[in-house]
Amino acid sequence: MNHNAKSEAKVRQTEVARTGRIPVGTDVHHRHLRNPSIGYLVRVIRETEALISSGECHPDWGKKRIVALQKMLEAKESKLQRERASK
Repeated sequence: MNHNAKSEAKVRQTEVARTGRIPVGTDVHHRHLRNPSIGYLVRVIRETEALISSGECHPDWGKKRIVALQKMLEAKESKLQRERASK
C-alpha cells in the first residue's frame, strides 16, 4: 500500500468517526468501523437500501456494501449470543 492510499484511508476513517456515517461510494471494510453497534449497522443497511432505490449509488456497489454490513451484523449478533450463553 502506498503512502497516498494510507493517508486517504486515514481521512476516510476520521470522516466516519467525525460524522458517524460512511460516505457514499466508500467500500465497507472492518477497518473503517472498529466496533460498530448493532443499531448503527441496521441503520447503515437501511440507508444503503434507500440509496440504491433512489438511484444515488450504483446497485452493484450498494449490494456489495449491504453484504459486507450484513456479515458484520451477523458476526456481532453471534458474538452477543455466545457471550449470553457463557454467562
